[in-house]
Amino acid sequence: TRTTRLRTLEPKPGRIGVALVGAGSFAQGQHVPNLIKLREHYELRAVMSRTGASAKAVAGRAEAAYATTDLDEVLGDAAIDLVLISTRHDTHAELALRSLEAGKSVFVEKPLALNAEELDAIAAFYDGRDGPLLMTGFNRRFSPAAARLRELLAGRTSPLVANYRMNAGYILLDHWVHGPEGGGRNIGEACHVYDLFDSLVGAEEVSVQAQAIGAESRHWA
Repeated sequence: TRTTRLRTLEPKPGRIGVALVGAGSFAQGQHVPNLIKLREHYELRAVMSRTGASAKAVAGRAEAAYATTDLDEVLGDAAIDLVLISTRHDTHAELALRSLEAGKSVFVEKPLALNAEELDAIAAFYDGRDGPLLMTGFNRRFSPAAARLRELLAGRTSPLVANYRMNAGYILLDHWVHGPEGGGRNIGEACHVYDLFDSLVGAEEVSVQAQAIGAESRHWA
């Protein structure tokens, strides 16, 4: 493990101290710019990544206090209130649970878990207690279009039938999202749509069925 101190940041009253866990392209393109834009509310104090060089580069650009490859460094930091998890999918549940057990609030990118066992472990953490805040990065339900749809559907008395067409873009077949680290595009990407439908219907799902279409071309396999 390795930790590099870059600067001294005294905790500021009224600001939420944030640790970014996972410094990949999505975190750099979305979360870091948003945290910087919202500096009156959030203070990015630490960046953690599997590789020290990546963590240090992002921490330097974002003016964080330190970069590290050690999650325990982050979880033991009393100035960290919120852990923002943006790693590969197969680590989400474990990292979220460890952070919650350390008393940190958690924002974790979707999916929260890859299987029922991981999800049950997180549910068990909250059984009989009011734990730290946990939020999964489902963003579709918060869009202006989704908010307007909920308004239009609020007074309905008949069943709702919803169709959603999504072009998430082609990803090479050897990319990690297709394998054990990603869980596949149904769990890793279509989960956004399932959450949106939950939001529009306002009720828990009874069952989920997913069927893939095939093609002879390897490009679309």
